[in-house]
Amino acid sequence: MPKDFVDPGHPAIYGDNAGLTVSGCDFTGFNRNHIVLSPKSKSTIVSATRFLGGLQLTNQAHGKVVISANIEE
Repeated sequence: MPKDFVDPGHPAIYGDNAGLTVSGCDFTGFNRNHIVLSPKSKSTIVSATRFLGGLQLTNQAHGKVVISANIEE
């Protein structure tokens, strides 16, 4: 993300169907809602990822969500 980019209304990732795996990503360039899971989302894994200010996840899904081995910077 460019340093002056402002768009607080949209997450970096929007999970809207089936399964989602986020692994080995770097979200340290911005501090906002990283992941939004819609009610249609199924299983989700978030692992080995770096987040500025910690993971910001909005979970509207009914499926299982596993979060492990992430780093807050």
